[in-house]
Amino acid sequence: MSIYAIYFNPTGRTEKTVKFIAEQFGDYQTINLCERTMNLTNDFSKEDLCIIGVPSFGGRVPAIALEKIKEFNGTKTNTILVVVYGNRAYEDTLIELEDTLVKKDFTCLAAIAAVAEHSIMHQFANGRPDQNDLTDLSSFAKKIKEKMKETVKENLLPVQVPGNRPYREYDKIPLIPHATKSCNSCGLCAKECPVNAIPTDNPKVTDKSKCISCMHCVNICPRHARKLNPLLLSVASKKLKKSVLIEKKTNCFYKQSPSNVIEGITIHKPSSPQFFDFQVLFSIYLILFSPLSPSLYCIIKTSTQARLARFRFASSRYRAAHDAYKKILRYKFTCI
Repeated sequence: MSIYAIYFNPTGRTEKTVKFIAEQFGDYQTINLCERTMNLTNDFSKEDLCIIGVPSFGGRVPAIALEKIKEFNGTKTNTILVVVYGNRAYEDTLIELEDTLVKKDFTCLAAIAAVAEHSIMHQFANGRPDQNDLTDLSSFAKKIKEKMKETVKENLLPVQVPGNRPYREYDKIPLIPHATKSCNSCGLCAKECPVNAIPTDNPKVTDKSKCISCMHCVNICPRHARKLNPLLLSVASKKLKKSVLIEKKTNCFYKQSPSNVIEGITIHKPSSPQFFDFQVLFSIYLILFSPLSPSLYCIIKTSTQARLARFRFASSRYRAAHDAYKKILRYKFTCI
């Protein structure tokens, strides 16, 4: 079995996360999707294991990374999906990545949403992934290995990941790096820009129509000569601050046997550790009710002994879902 760590890595956080996961499975080869040419094969066998990671750009997979992933050809190849985001949200990134790989004949064993330091506003999730994150990733890898040893894999249900179809519309980030007076036109940024937004004959210029604000040029500049407009950065930071106040945890979604799953949601008997994750609540809503349902009202009451979720649904489909709803309340959910 060959193991591949595949990543779109503008600033280093995605690479660190994907490589750490790959290490848990053994020796591996790397494929950096930021490189314009990839020397390794694009064809993968059924015996291979691919760990494929991308950052979340506005809740979507970066278009340039998606283009290169679509060049891959799987053969029921086992794959672990990894999305790295800056503690805000990853919206439709995981589900878009999963849909793309399934069409290319990859089999998704598990999906991981990992928090890392924000690529633009470094004060958010600063220093992550930290040791706690790595411990969680190591634990997830062990559980995934256990799933890989399942003898009757065809009985396992597909991985259920958060997200919507159609995917959210991508809003281009209006933060474009520019060269400062410190730039000596060494051309490194132009050579490594994944979308060719910096001309090699004049690296002090940035093509705003091509730039995806991945911050790769800022990250690799040896003279730290590429910067963002400080005023725009300050405004964007204040706007984003409200969305990142609560520190999010790394989550993993993986295949389960039908006996342990209600419509793709992992469940545990009441003796298991009890806690709720808001993404789980949202997933329950999406699964039990169509997006056309009028409303969802959630009250979470926390005590030292249990966390009870009470739902009030205003929906014409309430009666049909009532039995499933009562069944859900008998279990404690874990988003691992």
